[in-house]
Amino acid sequence: MLIMVIPRYSDLIENEETKHIAKIFKLLLVIEDAIEIAIDELNIEIINGIEINNLLSLDSLDNIDSIEINIDSDCEHSTIEHINDIEIHIRCRRGVQNNIDKIYEKLYRRCLGLTANYLVPRIFSESEYALILLGDGKGVILQGFEKNVKFPKIIDTIFLSHTHPYSIYPAFSRVDILTGIDILSNRGIGICVYSVNGYLCIYRSGVMGEEDYINLMRLANNYSVIDIDILRKYRFKHIKIDYGI
Repeated sequence: MLIMVIPRYSDLIENEETKHIAKIFKLLLVIEDAIEIAIDELNIEIINGIEINNLLSLDSLDNIDSIEINIDSDCEHSTIEHINDIEIHIRCRRGVQNNIDKIYEKLYRRCLGLTANYLVPRIFSESEYALILLGDGKGVILQGFEKNVKFPKIIDTIFLSHTHPYSIYPAFSRVDILTGIDILSNRGIGICVYSVNGYLCIYRSGVMGEEDYINLMRLANNYSVIDIDILRKYRFKHIKIDYGI
């Protein structure tokens, strides 16, 4: 369980992977901002999806000065936006093959892999541990207590993972889901819990809208423990569930 106060113990990590995750995250925010601006200015409706032409590898992100975005829409428009010194070419047309969700997926997988490296070895500890990945390219490891880990609220959170050392199978608490809603609403990528026999994560594959927000609030209001079976009862638009044992 996550509780937002001062932690018992903390440690700071900063390496090439935490920095790379932060770079991907910042570029994704630029893409989201550009799409929102285009939708508002051109008054368009997205039909089948959004295609990003030149960012799918996400391996080398240095010196990126332009991004190409194609939006599937009945309206034929093109525009150029400049955000954070990046030139973004946006074109609206039919026949676009959606692939933007792959960027969210790759970012999530990198967050999952990094947090697993630090938290899985601690799963048999008597205390809960959490790892918060931040937008400045750093990570914070927090040690909690037997059944909760306390942490300060940080707006610039990309991803939050924590352990449930006394649980056989992974499940979120009500407080975990409420914390996840806060992170996702502030454009973070997701949250994850590790137990003795696996992990359970929720992460976004697009901008979280009202429908997803309402469903997550219903989860928090209706259940004290939320496992994979309960999560699968709900339909989400831009929220994905990942479960592994």
